[in-house]
Amino acid sequence: MRPVPNCAGHVVPCRGLQNSQTELVSSSVVTINGVQVLGPSNFNQNVSEVDVPVTLQASNTISVQVRGQPGGTLAIQIVGFDNEPPTITAKASPAPNAAGWNNTNVTVTFACSDAISGIASCPSSQTVTAEGANQVLSGTATDNAGNTASTSIKLNIDKTPPTISAASSPTPNGNGWNNSNVTVTFTCNDSLSGIGSCTPPVTVSADGANQVISGTATDIAGNTASIRDGQPRQDSAND
Repeated sequence: MRPVPNCAGHVVPCRGLQNSQTELVSSSVVTINGVQVLGPSNFNQNVSEVDVPVTLQASNTISVQVRGQPGGTLAIQIVGFDNEPPTITAKASPAPNAAGWNNTNVTVTFACSDAISGIASCPSSQTVTAEGANQVLSGTATDNAGNTASTSIKLNIDKTPPTISAASSPTPNGNGWNNSNVTVTFTCNDSLSGIGSCTPPVTVSADGANQVISGTATDIAGNTASIRDGQPRQDSAND
């Protein structure tokens, strides 16, 4: 038996007389876990049912002593009342970053518990693969008494890297050379979680051919994209 607060024991019949159907007991002693819950004082000629509150434990022992004519019967029913809803929580794995975003598939696991009647059903884990912001995943727990409780969790998933492009200013001449400082500007975009960081403009002042300037874009979900710009070729001496 489960521990059930406010559990009532219904004892029927309790008369000490004989009727046309069966011999009835004159009295009884009922103990639960060594504690007497019914005794001779609960029985008399006019009593057919006795309701008493009892408290159960995780494991219970009931002892019944019947007093009366041979063949007398005594029925005992223990009815549990559970008006409390179960508890349910949802957990995402892996956990989102500090901005609330994931950049991989997310598995949501539900944990359900009920201290009184126990859990009848709890949602199974679910893996979310679709990208999108504010995706809501819900689950409902039901206990053995029919009480329910629900919870939901919001997911933001962006698995697509951002985009990044580079542009040099001023543009090189027809031979691909500049004779002044060159500024490389990076443009970053992300249509879902948004851009978290983008490499700032880089000014190249050193002479040299095929100088490579790199830039990186990172979106809020943590995806990255990089670019290497090999255009700057500078000769400030106008050779």
